[in-house]
This record gives sequence, structure tokens and C-alpha cells, in this order.
Amino acid sequence: MRLNIFLAFPLALSLICTSTNAQEKDKPVFSLALTAGANSFASVSAMSGTQAIYETQAPAVNWMDKKIGFGIEGGLQIGPSWRIVLGGSFCYGLNPGHSGRPGTASPGLPAEENQGQIPAYNAVAAQKSLSYLAYTGFDYLFGISALPRLKPVLGFRAGGSYAADSKKWDDPLTMGASVAEAFYLKGAIVGGADYFFTDNFFLGITLNLFDYTYTVSRYKPQEGLAALSADGHLFGAIANPALRIGLRFGGNEGHQRKR
Repeated sequence: MRLNIFLAFPLALSLICTSTNAQEKDKPVFSLALTAGANSFASVSAMSGTQAIYETQAPAVNWMDKKIGFGIEGGLQIGPSWRIVLGGSFCYGLNPGHSGRPGTASPGLPAEENQGQIPAYNAVAAQKSLSYLAYTGFDYLFGISALPRLKPVLGFRAGGSYAADSKKWDDPLTMGASVAEAFYLKGAIVGGADYFFTDNFFLGITLNLFDYTYTVSRYKPQEGLAALSADGHLFGAIANPALRIGLRFGGNEGHQRKR
């Protein structure tokens, strides 16, 4: 089951905000940033279809266990202090399968008795994998008269990530494709700051002051089986720091800097 439905909310909110901003007297101000932080992708791997017993657990989303990940974030500033953000990343993989090759060695015999025998090669699974994430939210930018280029930020984020993996072996022992899915939905109160080196170039950092994540994983190791599922809840505080470096376009930059 594809869980693309949670992408509809971020896209709809982005369209609404664009329509609202068109009614402002000032020209719209857009930003585009490259983000670097803990990898927020959901990940999953399909199981072998020949096991006798299967078990699973909810996907791991603890940011301290993740490697660095990169993404793109767009922003639309509404007035002098409010900003709508929309970001995400996407990854797709396709690996062709290969048939196995029989051998003359006997798996149950000791190694010394298989000396001189030809080992067997197992089949390589044909694999399709997909992973993406999307989020949206809003920021309130505070002004500091003594440091006009520094903008403390307080905001909210909502989004999630989906991953799917399918493997099919050219092997008579397997019963069709093995399929796995995982996703999470997340909400967070964020804080941070943006520093504008020029009117158009900025460096920012954000931190989840508090966040909640709901996670789900599903596995079908053979066609026709019921799904093996697990879910979990994760609460975090002062978590998931992220760095943003980007450019701002449009509007009256000089007027924006003075505010």
C-alpha cells in the first residue's frame, strides 16, 4: 500500500500560502536553501522469503543514530516576520536480478570433505526501492535592532517519510516477491536563527525544541501472506539540529533588512 496521501497536505498548504501572498502590497520574497542534518529518511529492507519464522520492530528514527543527510528547502515570506517553508528529498533504486548457479559441493558436509568441489551461487534478487520525505511549516522571524542581519526563528514543522523495498528471486524455493514498507509522521516545534551575510545570502540553523514521531513498518515476505506490522511512538526535545545555507530572491531587500 502506497502511503503518498500525507504529501497532499504540504502541497495544498503551499498553494494556499502562494495565493495569500499575491494579495500583499510588497513583492513576494522567496528563499531556496540546501539543508544538512540528521538523515530523516525512513528506511526498510525486504526479508528473505524462505524463513520459517519472521519478526520485526518499528522503524528507528532516533536522530542520534542517523548519518548526515541533505535536502532542499523552499521558503515564502509573508510580510516582515512570517515565512512558510516546504522541503523534502527523493530517492529511487532499481537493481536487476540474476539467476543462481548450481554446484557440486554439499552444504551439510564438513569443509574438508567439500575440498575440490564447485560451490553453488545463490540467485541475486531483482530489487526496487523507493524513499522520500516531505515537510511543511511556518516560521516567525524576530528582529534585533542591534543586530539587524540576525533573525532568531521560532516555528512549527509537520511532515513525514515513506520507504518501500521489493525483492524477487529467480529461485523455485521462493514464493513470489518479498515486499517491505515503512513510514513515519512527525510534528515539531522548532527554534533557531538565520544570519544574512548580504541581503540575499544567509546561513541558518534550526533545532527541534520538542517533537513527536509516529512510525510504522510492514512486511510481506511471500505473496498472499498477511502483513507483519509494528508501530511506535517517539518523543524528543532539543533534538535534530540542521544547518541551512541559501539565497533569498524578490521583494525590496533593503526594506526587508531594515525591519
